[in-house]
Amino acid sequence: MKTVFVPLSKEEMNYYINDVNHEMKGDRQVLSEKDFDTLWKSGILNKFYQDSDIFIDDYEMTIIEDISDLIFLKKILEDISIVHYKLFQLGKKILSLVNLAIERESGMIFFF
Repeated sequence: MKTVFVPLSKEEMNYYINDVNHEMKGDRQVLSEKDFDTLWKSGILNKFYQDSDIFIDDYEMTIIEDISDLIFLKKILEDISIVHYKLFQLGKKILSLVNLAIERESGMIFFF
């Protein structure tokens, strides 16, 4: 199950980082295989990696804590999802989570 997760707070993220068995509270978006495939083929994750050196990969967990990295991801999502119709709805869902992560200053986790 591929999930994008935003903890309720920075403290929640820190608890999780120190104890992966900690059950985090927050917001999540579970991606269907079709949604994940669309996201994967969109180039968003590659563009983010090329410019940030943060690799969001299949069968991995990636934590993004730095607000500047989240702002950069937000910009990529806004730019690409507007151009690619297939990504519009999925992009909006992920973008709303990025905005929450920025607002909460909590970070974001990709469980792929």
